[in-house]
Amino acid sequence: MNKGSRGLFLMLVIAVFSLSAVTVFSQEKDKKEEENKKKETFTAVVVGTGGGIGARTMNLNIYINSYTSDQEVQEYLTVLKEKGQDELRRMLEKVEVGRIAPAAGVGVDLAIARSFQTPEGRVVRVGTLRPMSFLELYRGGRSTNYPFTFVELRLDQEGKGEGSILGGTQVKFNKEGQLELESYGNQYAKLSNVKAWD
Repeated sequence: MNKGSRGLFLMLVIAVFSLSAVTVFSQEKDKKEEENKKKETFTAVVVGTGGGIGARTMNLNIYINSYTSDQEVQEYLTVLKEKGQDELRRMLEKVEVGRIAPAAGVGVDLAIARSFQTPEGRVVRVGTLRPMSFLELYRGGRSTNYPFTFVELRLDQEGKGEGSILGGTQVKFNKEGQLELESYGNQYAKLSNVKAWD
């Protein structure tokens, strides 16, 4: 993975609340569950950096209907660790938390959506299953081992900012038990003019 790709943090790597903490702070749990149901829209301009994406630009819309809970993320990580990426992909095929689409296109469903507050503002991370053509699946080449696309939005206090996309991505645990991301053909792009809409 190149230097730019390393800058895209995998949204699956999060701190999960312990059962005791969730039980004690039931009000915080209720508040978080309510936030998870919040619908949001984000717009951005994709700026290609070469590689598999090329030096192109396009407008992008991200629609989030609900956010993925800590418990769901933990379940996904467990499936990935115990059964591998293929089983995780099959599991996420049944999940739909929103949609990501070019401004003039239909797009694809989101399987994962996360939101975090930081001292600088807010970080939103989403993941989707990469669409594969019949020909790609029929040939069964190396590219089919890279079924995910991940997006990170970094927003300031006014809901504006930048971000990045890592397409054609493989996710796995290494021998040290750490999550690794690998992009097929350097499918990395930047996002500019990111904006959150009410």
